Amino acid sequence: MIEAPQRFNENPEKATEIKKNSTEYFGIDQDGVAKSVTAEILLTKANVGLSNVPNVSTNNQTPTYTTAAELAALTSGETLTLAFGKIAKSVLKTIQFLGNLSNYGGLSIASDGSIDDILMSGLYTGASGATGSPEVSDLYLIHINSNTGSTAAWQIAIAIDTGKIYLRTKASSSWGAWNAGITATELGYISGATSNLQDQITEVKGSGWTDENLVDHEERLDTLEGDDATEGSVAKTVKDAVEPIKGSGWTDETVKGNAEAIAGKENLANKKSTLVENSEIYYPNQKAVNDGLNLTMAEMMGFAPRNLMDVFGTSTVADTFEAVRASVIGGDFSKLRLGDYIDLDTFTVLNWHNGVHYSTPPTELNPSTWDTNVTVEKNSNLNTRVEIVGFDDYYYIGNTAYPTAHHVTFMFQNIPLVAPFNVVNPPTGTSPWSTTVGGYAGSELKAHLGNIYTALASQFGSATPLAVDRYVATHNSSQWCGSEQIFLPTNQNIFGDTGFAHANRGVGTQRQFALFSLNPSKIMKRRNGSSPRQTWWLAEPSEGSSTNFTFVSGFGHPYYYYSSYALGVVPAFLI
Repeated sequence: MIEAPQRFNENPEKATEIKKNSTEYFGIDQDGVAKSVTAEILLTKANVGLSNVPNVSTNNQTPTYTTAAELAALTSGETLTLAFGKIAKSVLKTIQFLGNLSNYGGLSIASDGSIDDILMSGLYTGASGATGSPEVSDLYLIHINSNTGSTAAWQIAIAIDTGKIYLRTKASSSWGAWNAGITATELGYISGATSNLQDQITEVKGSGWTDENLVDHEERLDTLEGDDATEGSVAKTVKDAVEPIKGSGWTDETVKGNAEAIAGKENLANKKSTLVENSEIYYPNQKAVNDGLNLTMAEMMGFAPRNLMDVFGTSTVADTFEAVRASVIGGDFSKLRLGDYIDLDTFTVLNWHNGVHYSTPPTELNPSTWDTNVTVEKNSNLNTRVEIVGFDDYYYIGNTAYPTAHHVTFMFQNIPLVAPFNVVNPPTGTSPWSTTVGGYAGSELKAHLGNIYTALASQFGSATPLAVDRYVATHNSSQWCGSEQIFLPTNQNIFGDTGFAHANRGVGTQRQFALFSLNPSKIMKRRNGSSPRQTWWLAEPSEGSSTNFTFVSGFGHPYYYYSSYALGVVPAFLI
């Protein structure tokens, strides 16, 4: 459509362009007279209908597109925008594949996603909680499609937390259940079992085994199973042989009676033979096996403890201690094992500590005192159980007191009591409340161990614990502790090492109790049925410390802490 011509008026450049002849243009003035003017006319893309075509070279074109949501094939005749969107999707997939060699699919299934909906074969990772997971765990997942695509597939999942391997299949668009998960170790067991089974079959087959042998066996079975009318059967052969010699008076009953009589005689002979074999062969071998059981490693290491009341057939604690002493007095420990135990009767310790320690500093209303009667109950918590931890640990060892008799070392299996080692500045004094002055021998705790002995004395009967005077480290030297019938063990007794006690003085007269060397788990002790990770005192101060004594930590290692803290007390004694 051509616009109506404009008049030149005073501005010829505003005249409507009608024709271009070089730089000369024709227009109509305001009086309607055609005149020629010279003017510069600008041609643009918009003037000629090319406003949407970029003015760049072919290689610099900038097409626009939207990346396709799914992979799709190119279609002839489709727009460039649609084609480039499909190409972009393919490029992204290629980048994901090449850029993530631990996950070739480059895909992850989120915790709110579903591994049931995977359509493309590949390696995936699945977050814990994803729908369809075999267990609550992050997964590595292999998805394999069959030729039928979405209607048949396989998935193998490996749970990262447990290491279990799962498998399931898909048919007719529905996933089957995951198989029971199995670990790589269990797969090894199955492989081993299969190998063992094959070994057993090979052993049974023996030499000369062939398929022809099996055929021969089957034919022989046929001859055995056939009746007396079947030609070639054993029954027919026997009948044919017996018929001529039956003679007169032959009846089934006479045959039956003779057969039973013969069988009876044969049975008696077999029984006699069996008795002879048992007495001459079986019994000595079995006896040797039974005797050998007392020397198995499990028993030697304290993993098969026995109640000594059962071992000696006693009915009281006192009788049992007396039986133990009578058994070992000559140096024969063959009836006993490490870990064998006696459950003491309930006992009450008078004037024991009330348990107040540094974390609740003593006050006039809350004093730290040795004025409390504490009852230790015989029950399922096993606070009264004492067990054998060693043999002859102090035989002729000691100073003013040393055992000259063979003996067994007993020690509480768990923690019967708690108390601090030393508490100073009572009842309202200021810190410090702890001290190692006097060492173990001069401590409040050692002074009150005698109260435990008094509470137990009647249960020993005539088997009074032997006294021993041990050489034990202080924080900077060593000391003889004086005669003790009940005592706290040292780092050396428990760990076989000085721990945090004095490095050069910590061994003294002590050696590691055998039970803790062979079965270290026995170091861990309970208190009133609690976790077996409780702390309990040992008999030495920490080297160089004026406030800390050593103890067994709840983690199973030696350590040290303030003497005013109430920890477990686990005494030992010699019978």
